[in-house]
Amino acid sequence: MRHEPCMRVLTTAPRASPQVRSMLEMRHEFFGDAELMVLSELLLLNTTLTLIHLKKNAIGDDGANALGRAISAGRLPIRALRMQSNHVSAEGAQSIVEGLMLGSSPIEEISFIDNPICLSSAVVRKQKLEQELDADLKKQANASRSTPASEWAKVQLQTRQALAERTAQNVPATALRLEDFAAVLRLPRELRQDRWQVR
Repeated sequence: MRHEPCMRVLTTAPRASPQVRSMLEMRHEFFGDAELMVLSELLLLNTTLTLIHLKKNAIGDDGANALGRAISAGRLPIRALRMQSNHVSAEGAQSIVEGLMLGSSPIEEISFIDNPICLSSAVVRKQKLEQELDADLKKQANASRSTPASEWAKVQLQTRQALAERTAQNVPATALRLEDFAAVLRLPRELRQDRWQVR
């Protein structure tokens, strides 16, 4: 098992050095919910843990909920909890905070930087609208028979994908090329005019 050394330290804590017993670091390990659920059960065997560092993993709300329950039940003396760059939303973060409070942990530092909980409501709304638009376009594009609307939906999906790739490459809007709109330019002229006319 990939994370066996870490788990062995936790389960043999009484024989480990004080420094090892008090720290749990799993950074850049692609540690996910399933692994953290197992690890959370093992945390109950450790009563000296003061630092949990799980930066840059793939932990979501399920793993965060399990960790929160373990912290609460184990009454762990955690002083620092670092979970930067994971997939924890408000639900998972609340479970962890409640666990720390119920377990009377002497927490001094907690970090959820670069998690969904840190996104502003405007960003979340925009992402949701983009997802809904994509779903609607895919539904139109996959229509059983070709229509001007289905062809236009296909073009929009291709163009949105091309622009998303350019955005991911940090290409500014002012540096977009004609090729980025190739799908639109391949449309018959009359269809382009019909779809783009101002109403």
